Amino acid sequence: MRSGLPRGFRLCLCGRRAVREFRCSECPPAVSGINAKFWIPWRNGLSKNAMWEVVGKRIKLTDEAATTKDIIAYEVALATKGQAARQEKLWLSIFVAKPRECADAVNVIDVLCDGIEKGTGLNDRFFAIRRLDWVVDADRPRVEVEMSQLIVEAVGTSEVGGSLAPVEQGSAEPRRAAL
Repeated sequence: MRSGLPRGFRLCLCGRRAVREFRCSECPPAVSGINAKFWIPWRNGLSKNAMWEVVGKRIKLTDEAATTKDIIAYEVALATKGQAARQEKLWLSIFVAKPRECADAVNVIDVLCDGIEKGTGLNDRFFAIRRLDWVVDADRPRVEVEMSQLIVEAVGTSEVGGSLAPVEQGSAEPRRAAL
């Protein structure tokens, strides 16, 4: 017996029980990823229709679109302060309060996702749109975004080396880390 516990047992994370695994049934699960909200006022640079301009024989990103992406990246960085993005699916709920009827809420997605990618460092191929809704609000036009990437992992011991590793849902085998 080591430390008053039988051989092969240790205290769980919450310190309440002697277990062979890392957690007991009362321990909270490990949660990681992003869970944040932010909003920005409506800007014409949000629309992908105003994203590019022809200068001479070249096509370039407009200054308005570049500034809008920087503003979005800054707001994302503030909203996700202390939260690390993982290479997992990031769910986006987007609410667009557009200033007039002719503005298109779907055209906002490109610029918005580019700014979120810049702010989180997560490639936009991991983004998934959970909800896109819009309303005409001439008094307070804005774009509200909720980002959710909560990943809950059960952690168990490996049969081979006894090391701790995340366990996939529905599986008793730990997920192998990429080398």
